[in-house]
Amino acid sequence: MVQLRKADVTTRIPPHLFFLVSAIFHYLGPAFAVLLFSSVSVLGVAWFRIASAAVVFAVWRRPWRIFAGTSWAQRRILLALGIVLGLMNACFYLAISRLPLGTVGAIEFLGPITLAALGVRTRRNIAALLPASAAIIGLVVLHQVPTIIEIAGILLVAGGVALHQEPESSLREKKKEDDRKTT
Repeated sequence: MVQLRKADVTTRIPPHLFFLVSAIFHYLGPAFAVLLFSSVSVLGVAWFRIASAAVVFAVWRRPWRIFAGTSWAQRRILLALGIVLGLMNACFYLAISRLPLGTVGAIEFLGPITLAALGVRTRRNIAALLPASAAIIGLVVLHQVPTIIEIAGILLVAGGVALHQEPESSLREKKKEDDRKTT
């Protein structure tokens, strides 16, 4: 039986295949999660995704072997990383429960592009960044990410709805009270 080392396997797989598989899971997971929102709460879906990823990771990498041999300072860092990743996922799922998935994906993509722009050092970096920047501009146009003015409008509408709900609920209470008096 021929045994391959992990390094041999990873060098045989083209890097763009890793990217493709990652992208498929990155976007298919939330796409299926949106379908669960009618049955499970948003944070419940986020918890399910985090827990299932933890199970896959545990089976694949068996992290307890490394975790047992680490110092308390290293464990704190690992636990903090886990908490931050959990909060990040919760925020992402809360966002896709309120906005279209494509819009959230476009906004989410701004972070890596910004970091890449901050790290530009050569003309080659700039050339690599231009198509990604064009893609971001295209995503913003296609997904119609709200501008500051639109956000202010959304906040004003939300305020109007909140103000409208108070008198409406007061009128309902008054009607109920009048109905009780007549019966």
